[in-house]
Amino acid sequence: MTRIVAAPVEAWKAPITTAEFLRMCEADVFEDGKIELVDGELIRMPPPGNDHSRIQILVLARLLGVMDEALVRGDTASISATTPCWGST
Repeated sequence: MTRIVAAPVEAWKAPITTAEFLRMCEADVFEDGKIELVDGELIRMPPPGNDHSRIQILVLARLLGVMDEALVRGDTASISATTPCWGST
């Protein structure tokens, strides 16, 4: 009896550039949840938990204490070093 053995297949990764990632964001490729680009790899971020929400509230309260409310809400223009990609806004 002849035994057939499959040859091992090597997995490989193709890094994604920032430009490719931003085009994917614009095309709304990521339907469900937040995706981040880290060192050329797409990383699906877990949904925020209770600790995350608690920290958000603490940071917001602290910011409101030292900044104008309109600035905290984002009513004024700002410059960001990164472009988030988590669905349509």
